[in-house]
Amino acid sequence: LGVLRGDIITRIDDQSTREMPLWEIEQALASAGGTSFELEILRGGESRRMMLELGEFESPAATLEEVDGYPILRIADFNDATRAQVAELLTGVERDELLVDVRGVAWGDISGAFAVSELFAGGELGFLMNRDGVLETYESKDPDPWSGRTVVLVDRGCQGASEIFAKVLRDSADADLVGQPTFGFAGRSRVIGLRAGGSLVITEAFYAGPDGEPINKSIEPDLVVGDRSRSFNELSESLEDLTLNRALDLLRGEEEDTGDAAREAA
Repeated sequence: LGVLRGDIITRIDDQSTREMPLWEIEQALASAGGTSFELEILRGGESRRMMLELGEFESPAATLEEVDGYPILRIADFNDATRAQVAELLTGVERDELLVDVRGVAWGDISGAFAVSELFAGGELGFLMNRDGVLETYESKDPDPWSGRTVVLVDRGCQGASEIFAKVLRDSADADLVGQPTFGFAGRSRVIGLRAGGSLVITEAFYAGPDGEPINKSIEPDLVVGDRSRSFNELSESLEDLTLNRALDLLRGEEEDTGDAAREAA
């Protein structure tokens, strides 16, 4: 059956993942298509071995669909092509309300996130900062950004580029964030080789939104959706569906205003 959700990878080839930093695991699994690994996984308390061959990966394009009469823009990646994709999709939005779903987006280029943010916000969008100050400044060059009501769906799988995007839209485009707290890391890292062998990864700078606060901790949504926020009738809904429904309620005016009361929903 291959690798399933919930499997724990305990070994890649002859190396235990317990001894591997996360970046090294990600680097291995991001190898070129056709690369093969022998994996040892733990599933339901039982250890299994299998061969994994990596396929070619094509970054999914942004999509626009309608849910209960409301347009929902789904962004699965932030890359060089994403801005043009989103700009074209926005021309097809006929309402003054828009849902933007970036849940689970834990990859992508930070500059791509700022570029897409320009379609929604003007002025200063954010910064790259280290202890000495601002290294780079990102500003919007779009003369006519989207000006409708925007709700952004986020979760714990949001990291890096998607966090930047959500932060910019909340701070500069008055968007509401709905879902779960994000992962909390938008940093620029580099790898340092060690004389004795091995490598060390250090974060040399952090990206920030318009407020200049580095994204080095979770971004708290305006409306938190979690297991404790479910009513008895909602227990059968998945968290993903519940988040979408709460966002739709917010656009319809059926959900209480965001703020302290809404934060206590979880």
